[in-house]
Amino acid sequence: MKMVRAYQSEQDLAYMRDLLVAGRAAANGTYYIHIGDLNWWMYRPPDEAQRRAGIRLWEADDGRLLGWAYAPPDDGTLDVYVHPAIHGTSQAEDMIDWAIDWSTAAAQQHAQDKLALYWIADDDVWLQQHFAKRGFAPADTSFVHFSRNLAEVSTVQLPVGYQIVSVSSETVGVQRAQATYRAFANTMPWADYWDRYRRFIECAAHIGERDLVVVSPDGFGVSACCIWFDEINQVGLFEPVGTHPDFQRKGLGKALLTEALHRMKAAGLLTAIVSTNDKNVSGIGLYQSIGFEMDMQFTDLVKRIGGDSR
Repeated sequence: MKMVRAYQSEQDLAYMRDLLVAGRAAANGTYYIHIGDLNWWMYRPPDEAQRRAGIRLWEADDGRLLGWAYAPPDDGTLDVYVHPAIHGTSQAEDMIDWAIDWSTAAAQQHAQDKLALYWIADDDVWLQQHFAKRGFAPADTSFVHFSRNLAEVSTVQLPVGYQIVSVSSETVGVQRAQATYRAFANTMPWADYWDRYRRFIECAAHIGERDLVVVSPDGFGVSACCIWFDEINQVGLFEPVGTHPDFQRKGLGKALLTEALHRMKAAGLLTAIVSTNDKNVSGIGLYQSIGFEMDMQFTDLVKRIGGDSR
């Protein structure tokens, strides 16, 4: 195995996506995030260069990617994925241990007092036990994962005067940003928020037909979602999803997500997935109302990082 190295180019991002696709196909008991999650993390502003500085990769002698780790330097989190071919091996455990030590040091340099993991499934015995040995313990926060088959998708009508549009221009981009700005109660100045989103829609990963917004009769963006496709595993992801609080309980989110499901099905996908905090009662109700069923749960794992990391 070659020594772990830093991120070098966009080709590395393609290798990272390929590993996730292979991991999902292996269905080995470990959860591999959807490639849409990785795209969202890597291209969402403000600082793409800083995000890439938080990536490390392992290669085999023949150049194959064996694993990658992502630890944003200023938020005390870690994501680490190993190729399914070495899943459960001592080699994989050594890679994970290296990633824990590396991300711990980075977090401490930024005055973080803990390191957190978000995507370790509750029933993943191998990873749960390994991280427990390294001092990680369950936190009070948890995410739930939902999926649904795309064989049959109903039709949901929008209220009169509302319409669903794709982000095909800066004008529609503003409307989409209006919806998520209020949906997620963002506190930054609107101009800064819009500038961040504008840079996202200009990036290589953005596909306008998969970035949808509900526009009100007076032209205001009120509900929005992004959908991401894994054509190999035929799985579509929703990330993010949000509705302006003044426009909730009108069926807008339900109609929007149903339209997105139709687009996933038309593209040949077989399954749709979405995750949310287990305290998000309204979001869970929305997903269940359009046929999603909970199939997995993640409890955040946290380690205090003062002193020896072992």
